[in-house]
Amino acid sequence: MPSAIAELLPFTFGLIASPLPAVAVIVLLMARDGLVRAGVFILSWVVVAFVIAWAVSLITGDSVRSGGVPPDWTGWLRVLIGTAMLVFAGLAVHRHITREPDAPRRPPRWLSAAETMDTLDVIGLAVALSVLNPTTVPLLLGAGAAIGDLGLGTAANAGAALVFAVVGAAGLLLALGAAVGSGEHGRRGLERARAWLLDHDDVVSVTMLFVFGGLILARGLGVLAD
Repeated sequence: MPSAIAELLPFTFGLIASPLPAVAVIVLLMARDGLVRAGVFILSWVVVAFVIAWAVSLITGDSVRSGGVPPDWTGWLRVLIGTAMLVFAGLAVHRHITREPDAPRRPPRWLSAAETMDTLDVIGLAVALSVLNPTTVPLLLGAGAAIGDLGLGTAANAGAALVFAVVGAAGLLLALGAAVGSGEHGRRGLERARAWLLDHDDVVSVTMLFVFGGLILARGLGVLAD
C-alpha cells in the first residue's frame, strides 16, 4: 500500500487543485439548503472518481498480473492522454493570448443555474465535472492506471481507488467544513474563494494540464521503452 500511495500522490494533488469542482461546491453552499446540496455533490464526486479509477485499475491490473509488466497498450493509452492534456493546455494558452484585454470573462453556464438545482441536477453536475472536465478525467484515468500497474488485486485496487477519491476531495470537504464551522465569516471567505478561483481558473487549469500531461506522457513513454 505505501507504494500505491506514492504512485497516487501526484494525481491526488492534481484532483485537490482542480478549480471548477471547488467553485461548484462553494456556489451550492451559498444556495438554499446549501449544506445538503454540497454534500450530495461531494458524495457523487467521490463515487464517480472511485468508480472510474477502480475500473481502469482492474483493466490494466489484469494485464499486469498476466504478464508481470504493464502491456504496451497501457503505455499508448498514457501517451494519448498526456498528449491530449498538452494539446488542451496549448489551446487554452492560445485563447488567453488572443482574447481582448478588456473582454469580460464569461463564467460557466452551469454557474448561474447551480443555486436552483435539485438533487438529480446536482448529481448530474458532479458527474459532468468529473468525466467531461479536461483537467479532471485524465487524472482519474492516470490514477487508475497507476493502481493497476502495481498488480495489487481486486480488493486492494478498490481500497487504493477509494483512498484516492476521498483524499482527492479534500478541497471540497474543506469548503464544506468552513461553511459549517465559521458562520457568516466563513461565508464571506467562500465568496472570496469563489471569485479567486474563477479569476484564476485559466492559470490553474493550464498549469495542471501541462504538469500532469507531461507526467502521464513520460510514464507512457517509459512503459513503451521497457
